[in-house]
Amino acid sequence: MIPPAQYNDIVNYLQSLATPQWIEAALKDAVPELEQASAERYLAVSRTTEYSTSYIGQLKPSGTVRAAAGGDPGYALDKLRLFGDLTSPDVEKTTVAFGSDLTYAAAQERLLSDKAASGNAQYSSFFDDEGYADVILSSIGENFEDG
Repeated sequence: MIPPAQYNDIVNYLQSLATPQWIEAALKDAVPELEQASAERYLAVSRTTEYSTSYIGQLKPSGTVRAAAGGDPGYALDKLRLFGDLTSPDVEKTTVAFGSDLTYAAAQERLLSDKAASGNAQYSSFFDDEGYADVILSSIGENFEDG
């Protein structure tokens, strides 16, 4: 058991580190690992999720490739902007956010969730919240040890 005086010193030290600025710096340090993890997840979703039969051969949103035809990079891979949006987190103060203003992104996330619920997809989301939390906690821990 930690003696009360030492416990108070530890709590005070932790509180001095856990300022919004310190947390934001730790989160920004985690961005490269978050980008890598989210890209790996997105590509895994693309490799393991099949198109609905009614979509095969349809022109994808870019207007340059047809689903499941030659040159198709895979499920939900059409516009590099979407891939970039969903694999590049924004850090603002104590918040990490992945997102896109493309209507296509929300539609793809809903469709993937529906496919998973019906047993037609391995993943239910393009995002791995638990995995991202592990990366963030690791970064915070590393910054704490360095701090």
